[in-house]
Amino acid sequence: MAQTSLNFDPVSKQAYATAAERKQLELEKFGVMAGFLVGLLLAVGSANDFLAALEAPKWVSVAGGVLVVALATSAGLRLSTKLAKRLGWA
Repeated sequence: MAQTSLNFDPVSKQAYATAAERKQLELEKFGVMAGFLVGLLLAVGSANDFLAALEAPKWVSVAGGVLVVALATSAGLRLSTKLAKRLGWA
């Protein structure tokens, strides 16, 4: 009869992260969410109005909105990562 190794430890290896790593991750999550929401506001407001004033086709307005949201989300992640490093969490 073959014996198999059983893992009785229900905690994953990711749960052993240090407190600083958990804080950094939480700050980065917040940065991504905040960047996404700011990007949505900018895309629906400023970018859409600007492209409508230029009488751009609808697909250009949609593509511009997606680009604004992507850029704002990326900026939110970068800013939160820099803040985590400055606070000594990274």
